[in-house]
Amino acid sequence: MTTTPKKNADDSGPAITAKEIKELRRVFNDLCFFADKLPKKERFKEIQSQLTEIRRPIGHVYTSDTQQDDTSVLVAELEEEQKRLKQEVKDFESRPEQYIRPQDAGIAMKSLGKRLSKREIQDILWEVDEKIDGVIDWDEFSLMFERNV
Repeated sequence: MTTTPKKNADDSGPAITAKEIKELRRVFNDLCFFADKLPKKERFKEIQSQLTEIRRPIGHVYTSDTQQDDTSVLVAELEEEQKRLKQEVKDFESRPEQYIRPQDAGIAMKSLGKRLSKREIQDILWEVDEKIDGVIDWDEFSLMFERNV
């Protein structure tokens, strides 16, 4: 998908570059269904750490065949869970309708260290939600950027 640089909504500002649009799209996609994707991504990272630890060489320590079998089973289970989590996140990202919900904005802000009340989140979304449907879609998100650049 190629995107051409666009002028700001009021034609007063500089054009938005293709690189900016690409980055804006990445941020938008990350925020869509953020509340659902975050726990899955965090668990994925936990599993990755566990697998790294399991696979770390520990020198010439003797391990029995039973310990090796148990470790192999654990590794297989963790890899399977990781594969499932990756697919679940991909399923969210491949939905035809992509939008940012109030809970996504709230969890995203919380993950950045900023706790907002429900009212504050509603106020933020109200500022951007041109269609008054309670969510922020790509058109509204990009328009917000254009207005503020």
